Amino acid sequence: MNFTIRFVGKEKHALYVDSKQVGIEQLDAARIVTGVPNLSPNLVSSYVDYRHESPYINVSEDVARQSGLFQESCNITVQVDACQLNKYAFLYPTIHKNNETGEITKVYFKQEISEPQLIIDWIKAGFPLDWTTKTELTEFEVSQSERR
Repeated sequence: MNFTIRFVGKEKHALYVDSKQVGIEQLDAARIVTGVPNLSPNLVSSYVDYRHESPYINVSEDVARQSGLFQESCNITVQVDACQLNKYAFLYPTIHKNNETGEITKVYFKQEISEPQLIIDWIKAGFPLDWTTKTELTEFEVSQSERR
């Protein structure tokens, strides 16, 4: 059994990262990850596809128990602001090799989510099911709501 959280964005996707091109930083990262210091730039894809989604993330049994939210189901939904998960996105290289020679044929970059940091921050926030930004009421708004 997996304990799964689906992070759903309010009005839009929780993660909304536009397409982008890669540069020297990604070329250097590709060289480090592949262990080929002189990897040809021609082998590194210059484009990263966008990612628009409401991701599903598995958590441990300990986290599921601590949250108290998985008593009747192994799946929960956490509402977040649109694009709230963008800060957890990073580029991760995927290496393609020739099956016969083992030679690198292409390095692509994909958008990934730092799941451990996302879960740590969710835990620190107190396991909310509604993890959206709430605006504080002004004194005037409080006084108006008290009159109703």
